[in-house]
Amino acid sequence: MAAKAQIVSINLPSELSAGESISGNIYVKNVGDSEGVFRLLVTTLWDGKQYLGQGTAGVGETIDFYIPPGLITMPNQDASIRFDAMHQAPDGNFVTDDSKTH
Repeated sequence: MAAKAQIVSINLPSELSAGESISGNIYVKNVGDSEGVFRLLVTTLWDGKQYLGQGTAGVGETIDFYIPPGLITMPNQDASIRFDAMHQAPDGNFVTDDSKTH
């Protein structure tokens, strides 16, 4: 196989008021059979803004991607965020393995 990303937990608030910071942790585990470089692409679906985190994990290890306060602000409407977890393929490109919406 190779390295493979799996989103194992999303710890973000489920309800916030407009103007409050959306912050928390998203955990991505390497469920592949080799060490790899991983990325988490965070997309705010109400305005299309994207944020990218990157880390390295061995087999079975989990990366804690932290969204700090002040980076993303709750809009004055219902809001969804998409998370795309990727691993780096041998050709250097990143391949999406798992996606979740919160």
